Amino acid sequence: MRRWSLVCLFATLALPVRTAAQEGSAIYAEHCADCHDDTGRTRTPSRTALATMLPAQIVTALESGAMRDQGAGLSDAERHAVAAFLSTATEVATTP
Repeated sequence: MRRWSLVCLFATLALPVRTAAQEGSAIYAEHCADCHDDTGRTRTPSRTALATMLPAQIVTALESGAMRDQGAGLSDAERHAVAAFLSTATEVATTP
């Protein structure tokens, strides 16, 4: 029995691990791209516009903002993964 457990453990460890970027990309493709990649839509920010937002802003939009209905179908980890995938913005440190 112990030998079988070790075989199962090693088989599990050998499975490919998806990075956050890969997962965010897949989530975006499945749940977001239809609207955000369609440049003909006037009320939907483009993927380029989303890239200028901070990850926290994207997560907030998915949790309690304009995209909360769409974000409700995602787990917390999925919302953060898609935000990290989309955003190229970084917070600017402010000095008092």
